[in-house]
Amino acid sequence: EVDTVQRDHELLPDVEFFLKYSIGTVSPGAEDVRVTKYLWGLKHVRGLAAKQKRRMVSMVLERPGKSKPFYIIGMYDVASRDHYVKVGTYRIDTVLKVVEFLGGRGWEVVE
Repeated sequence: EVDTVQRDHELLPDVEFFLKYSIGTVSPGAEDVRVTKYLWGLKHVRGLAAKQKRRMVSMVLERPGKSKPFYIIGMYDVASRDHYVKVGTYRIDTVLKVVEFLGGRGWEVVE
């Protein structure tokens, strides 16, 4: 069975997908939108989302800069309209094209 997020990932334009599944970014750049939608397409993220009892959303926590070529994106369970519970953190290296998850032993490559 195709879940709602997977269907939206396939059918919605990038910006609409970003607006539906992201919080906290007032004026996202094109790269924010692209990287976030890419992250939601990964099996690891889809598995994390499937384990949540409520809706999950993402938030860009850090953007790449001169000294760090990666995004940090937090994944949150929506507990209520104004309360979010962090369920995971991802680091996406935009140069090496590596995605890592912050697990119990530190950053671990996921896909």
